[in-house]
Amino acid sequence: MDCISFLLLFHTLLGLMTFNTMYGLIGFFNPESGIKIGLHLYLVAFFIVSVFLLKLLHEKASVKKIIANETYIRIQVGLIIIYAIIGSYALRHGLLTPDGWLSFLVASLGMLPVYLQNYVISHNHKSQTGTVVMTGNYVSMISSFVNWLTQKHRAPENKGTLTHYLKAHSSFCCGVVLMAILSRWVDFLGLFIPAVLLMFHCVKFSDRIVPEHNQK
Repeated sequence: MDCISFLLLFHTLLGLMTFNTMYGLIGFFNPESGIKIGLHLYLVAFFIVSVFLLKLLHEKASVKKIIANETYIRIQVGLIIIYAIIGSYALRHGLLTPDGWLSFLVASLGMLPVYLQNYVISHNHKSQTGTVVMTGNYVSMISSFVNWLTQKHRAPENKGTLTHYLKAHSSFCCGVVLMAILSRWVDFLGLFIPAVLLMFHCVKFSDRIVPEHNQK
């Protein structure tokens, strides 16, 4: 999602508010940079408001009992598909502009599945692995490698954690390369591939998906 938005939505990162805040403020205080500030700063404001509203919704006891992890994944897949279709249509008809309202709406829509992926959906793994900022994952990967390397008996859990982070990084890199290539041929519609993979995972492993409110 971030790869496609960076390439096709004027260097917007849907899940990285640090970048959008910095990019917008640079444009505001350094107009000579040529950065259009509206889109990025508006998206930060939208993110803050949407997180507040979603948190209120999620914290309601009745909602927490009804919406399971699997349901969130299905919602995420639906949002990705809608985002891809609208983004592709707008791009192909020349409707996307750096400060345009449609660009803002498309990006805002894309933020929702990214937020669900990183802050709502439980990945059911003991090692926390975010998909937005890879810096922390690099540190965790190297730390687990050093732990495994320096321990006499090479604890299996350290090796398992290292393997997990290696898989996460290889998947991330492969996904970026794939989206970078597809963005040149099918633009936003390349996101149908991760959407299908997510749906396949949801259907195949639905019996293993534990609702977040049941996890300790």
